[in-house]
Amino acid sequence: MTHTLTRIGIVGLGRLGKIHTQTLVEKLPNASVTAIFSPEEVALDFLTLEHETVPFFSDYEEFLSSSLMDAIVICSPSSYHCQQLSEAVALGYPVFCEKPIGLNIDEVLTVKKQVDDTPNAFVMLGMMRRYDPSYRYAKELVDTGQIGELTYIRNYSIDPANQLTDFIRFAKNHNSGGIFLDMGIHDIDLIRWFTQQEFSRVWCHELPSSVPTFSSLNESETAMGSLTLKNGIGASLLLGRNSVHGYHVETELIGTNGIIRIGSVPEKNLVSVFTLNGVLRPCSQSFSERFEIAYVEEIKAFIQAVQQGEASPISVEDGLNSLKVAIACQRSMKKGQLITLN
Repeated sequence: MTHTLTRIGIVGLGRLGKIHTQTLVEKLPNASVTAIFSPEEVALDFLTLEHETVPFFSDYEEFLSSSLMDAIVICSPSSYHCQQLSEAVALGYPVFCEKPIGLNIDEVLTVKKQVDDTPNAFVMLGMMRRYDPSYRYAKELVDTGQIGELTYIRNYSIDPANQLTDFIRFAKNHNSGGIFLDMGIHDIDLIRWFTQQEFSRVWCHELPSSVPTFSSLNESETAMGSLTLKNGIGASLLLGRNSVHGYHVETELIGTNGIIRIGSVPEKNLVSVFTLNGVLRPCSQSFSERFEIAYVEEIKAFIQAVQQGEASPISVEDGLNSLKVAIACQRSMKKGQLITLN
């Protein structure tokens, strides 16, 4: 079955909501934002192009029943995802939902059953790193055996220090689920994507924090994890929120015949600056800057899949399996124990 899909409703206008709105308005000429749900109206002055007035809704049910959109992009805080996704699917909307799909496994299982039992239901999870050109190139090299068989994957995901205050403000009002659900889920999904394997064991630790506020918020500034997949491949995660040089996302893939490194230096571009202070390479300062292309490509993939009647590229099951691992990592960190996944 094919569909015409051009009118998109946005749920939430936080950082990700603004990114997806900007993508749809400025970078995808065949799509448009025709309705926005937000608890409070947000000015659209972050858009650089002229735009028509977009209807705002502060009531989600009213937003869904407005018939102003063909599909929905959910960018609200994670604790709202399952309920909002479920209501949208019940009304027949194709849904793109930002990660994680939820914070509670039982809630996600309920959503999965609903999606499985609903004819033509379509849900795609937002794991944008799969659409980054560098990661896609690395995936092609791995899949074609250029580094032999994978044996180990190392991941760094560290947010810039200049966003620390914003996260603390967010954490005071919302439940992120913890650092492994909020940040590590991207790395967990990448490991599953590169290996096509699921996890068997995790052992995680919280590392010292430079900001006392984190403990009172039940959040972590920095954490690490050692993970094992069912076929024996090893993986490690280093997650943090205080990178002084910028947004640092790095992945190393070690195989029997070679190594691939992605983002060893979080370069902003190909410019080198030579001064009295030495040679400098400017760094990306935010996830939106580093993954700008990926955010465009994942929404294009969502629209194309719905229009062509294709299966979801990143399904509810993908979201559920990654969530199980992230929750196990949180539990391991809190208990200081090795956790075996069933």
